[in-house]
Amino acid sequence: MQRKRTAFWTSVAAFGLAFGISPMQAAELPPVREIYDLLRTNLQGWAAAEFEQAASKALLDRFGGIVDGGTSDSAALADPPALANKRVLEKRCAYVRVGQVTLALAPQLSAALADPEFSSGRDGLILDLRFAIGSDFRAAANAASLFIPAGQPVLDWGEGMVVAPEGTNSWSLPLIVLVNSQTSGSAEALAGALRQSGRGLILGSKTAGQSGPRREVPLGDGRKIRLPSAPVQFGNHETLPADGVTPDIVVNAPPELEKNWLENPWLVASEDVSKSPKNPGVAAPSSRKRLNEAELVRSRKAGVKNPDGPDTALSATPSSPSSDLPQPIRDSALNRAIDLLKGLATLRRN
Repeated sequence: MQRKRTAFWTSVAAFGLAFGISPMQAAELPPVREIYDLLRTNLQGWAAAEFEQAASKALLDRFGGIVDGGTSDSAALADPPALANKRVLEKRCAYVRVGQVTLALAPQLSAALADPEFSSGRDGLILDLRFAIGSDFRAAANAASLFIPAGQPVLDWGEGMVVAPEGTNSWSLPLIVLVNSQTSGSAEALAGALRQSGRGLILGSKTAGQSGPRREVPLGDGRKIRLPSAPVQFGNHETLPADGVTPDIVVNAPPELEKNWLENPWLVASEDVSKSPKNPGVAAPSSRKRLNEAELVRSRKAGVKNPDGPDTALSATPSSPSSDLPQPIRDSALNRAIDLLKGLATLRRN
């Protein structure tokens, strides 16, 4: 059994190597049919079905194909809203969370940025794309254009390079984009376009890697294979990586914990989750400085209930803290993003 398992993964590695090459290198190798027949004949100790599976997996991995039961993207994308939430955190950090990158996102995001109650006097914006999905790459280009100067190329997904139009740039302050392993499709393209244009810093964990537009092709058994129809290119003509976008600053956290933090970033994680051996390297979120008694008295005399704590959400946000003392944000990626915005604001003022 061990021999068969070793041979199976040997064949996977062999095919992965054969197809993980550039077009220039491909000309130096024998034809694929000859490689296939040689491996099939000379690798011993495994069944023909295992060999076929290994070859199919290597091809799909190399070219980004996905086999499923035929469920369409539209069904998967039916529920999440475009702009899922907006709020101001710690008085000076604007925050918006995206549920799905659709054509509704750009106008909703533009309206939020134009709201003075939300955007005036802030240190910067945190654009949260964790768990965001999408398959509309024009929607990603439209949303990215809100931050990219007019006339600058934004995104090309096989339909020609989209250029940021006049009058759409709504934000000039620092921008931090949060992503995780569940950020997929056009949400990945949006994050990458903001970084490649020099307008956004990406923070979090590597994205899902379901990054390009796809077309469905039927298989003989009734299932469908979804194949990339065109590479996605940014304004500088770099290609969106098929294996996902790697953040500029890596902050890893268990997805189940991040899901809870989306609704309540002040949620205290139980020790058995944050210290689980399944999640090594996940540090407990740092606590922020609490006011001492004299500072608290001064702030109350000034009419401020919680001067360094979370602000009232600008949309429905359950479980916000009610204590008079400032509550530390427990969401590790969000915490880091706030610290970065505060640091950049200090540098600008000095």
